[in-house]
Amino acid sequence: MNKFKEFDYIQTPNDWKHEMLSQPHKKKVFYMNKLVITGLIMILCFSSFTVIYAYNEEFRSWIYQQFQIKSVEPIYKIDKQCTFINSFLYYYHESNNEQVIDNIFVLQNGKYIEQEIKHMEGVYQNQNYSFDYVRYQNQILTFNEKGYIVYSLMYLNGDIMYFGSSDTNLCSLNLKNQDVKKLTKDNDSVNFAISPETTYILINKTDKYWTVYNTKTHQERALKDLPAYAHSNEFSFLDDKKLITFNNNNKTCIIDLTTLKSTNLNVECIYPSASTFTLEFDENKTIINDIYQNRKQTIDINFKTYDYAVFKNRYIVFSSFDNKKIVIVDFNENKVKELDYLGTEEYIECFITEDNYLIITNTQDYYIISLNEISYK
Repeated sequence: MNKFKEFDYIQTPNDWKHEMLSQPHKKKVFYMNKLVITGLIMILCFSSFTVIYAYNEEFRSWIYQQFQIKSVEPIYKIDKQCTFINSFLYYYHESNNEQVIDNIFVLQNGKYIEQEIKHMEGVYQNQNYSFDYVRYQNQILTFNEKGYIVYSLMYLNGDIMYFGSSDTNLCSLNLKNQDVKKLTKDNDSVNFAISPETTYILINKTDKYWTVYNTKTHQERALKDLPAYAHSNEFSFLDDKKLITFNNNNKTCIIDLTTLKSTNLNVECIYPSASTFTLEFDENKTIINDIYQNRKQTIDINFKTYDYAVFKNRYIVFSSFDNKKIVIVDFNENKVKELDYLGTEEYIECFITEDNYLIITNTQDYYIISLNEISYK
């Protein structure tokens, strides 16, 4: 199964890592969990609201009006490219077509704080490894990996970092004592995905099948209900123990990673980013159905011609350039935020980060807003 053939990332680890790092900037901002910015960067902060590279006064005024912001204080500016990924923001330059990371920041209480970049190196079974990294809460950003460590998973299990090795296995590294353990030994393990609380790690066996590794029991079991060719954008974690994906009939299903039992929802829910939502369009309204929870939310706008994206199986963002409107729906809280930009020629896009911040841009100016501080209907 491959619902999105243009997003084919299942390859050898080195190739997969290269694809994952180089492809996201080619996709619409709506569908990214990583955002790349080029040009002059200026970060401005106002409590839970942050502006990145504020330049266009019309767009700035629109932001103030939509989110009722009154004042702004500049923090710093720097002429480099930058990328958002989870809680991290890093600046880089390019050398020989490779990213060279210069500075790394993390988002803390609505402000980006620069972090110290650390270095680690060691030897495992006569094989050297080294990497640079920044650790923040339960996340880690590694780069400049060399030797046995090829790429890391972003979420930490205490002091344990999980990584893909040069011999194509899932391994772990204790960041305190540098103890390395090889968790798979088949030299056939790629494309890892870790659950929110790091209990489970999905492993693809180079397109043959998927397995799930339990980090507490250290058992690996075949995941028969996840199609072998399922790509990373064809499944998402509903919580730490449940996975949303599509079966071989393209119907959405929920896999319980504890029991490996699958619940078929018997419908194809909306995507990209696997979800449990369906949409019904009436003349002047849209009904959002959560098939799994058997809940509904009605919005008095027909979104049939709108683009949409789902984030964390909670937020749905509808967008229409023709209607000059963006609508953010918090399904869990039954809240709606409408953003109108009639009378402008701006093309406004947005996406939601893992830690519940909205990044909104006109492709030149980038604003970061805490979703907890937005005034919804």
